[in-house]
Amino acid sequence: MTNDLWDEVDTPSAIYPGGYIAVSGNTGAGKSTLVNLLSSRIRELGLQAVGVNERTFHHPLLKQMFANPQKYALPVQLNFLVQRSLFLIRSMENNHLVVLERSHYDDPIFIREHYDRGHISSAELDAYLTISERFKKIIPAPDVFVFLNVSPQTSFERITYAEKSGERPCEFPNDEVKLLYINSWYKRYQAFFADIRSKASEGIFSNTMFFEFTESVQPQQAAERILDAWGKSREGNRNVD
Repeated sequence: MTNDLWDEVDTPSAIYPGGYIAVSGNTGAGKSTLVNLLSSRIRELGLQAVGVNERTFHHPLLKQMFANPQKYALPVQLNFLVQRSLFLIRSMENNHLVVLERSHYDDPIFIREHYDRGHISSAELDAYLTISERFKKIIPAPDVFVFLNVSPQTSFERITYAEKSGERPCEFPNDEVKLLYINSWYKRYQAFFADIRSKASEGIFSNTMFFEFTESVQPQQAAERILDAWGKSREGNRNVD
């Protein structure tokens, strides 16, 4: 992560009441675009906002993780988990409004992928999940949870285009491996979304606003719908206070 973002959240913010907006979904779902749009629009409304693209957390050895997962999967995924969690802990502590690509609830999706593929042992999985659960007890649920639910083909096409245009590095060894992961992550995200919805109905996310968008919804439309509902909610909370 760049030092300026760490420095920014390490300084107490004067905004009220701060918050946490998570934009979740498969790779190539359009998360970075929406994070940038939301944080930009929030700043236009006169509020401070820290927009965090997940590439900010990317480890230099991410490419090696896909090429040699038995060696690199656990340490690289732990790096993602710890960086994201520490950033959120410090941001919430200092009352910042953070728009983050993927939530701290997403991380176990990817370590379970490696376990199911035989890349890590059951002991390593348990150790990772123990750390993840500890962070969940410290970090509050997002105020806004956005699910970008796009098809695997759309994800594949977007990533391939971004790689060819130089917008993102080529992290996968080849297209076959890339499509394999995309399809698997898509299925895992369907189960993840269903689980989160179930927990929401049970009251675990009682203060969280949920949104879900497919590729048929343009990023600008999604951003406006989120900010309209979120803004009304924050205004209502201020009136109550």
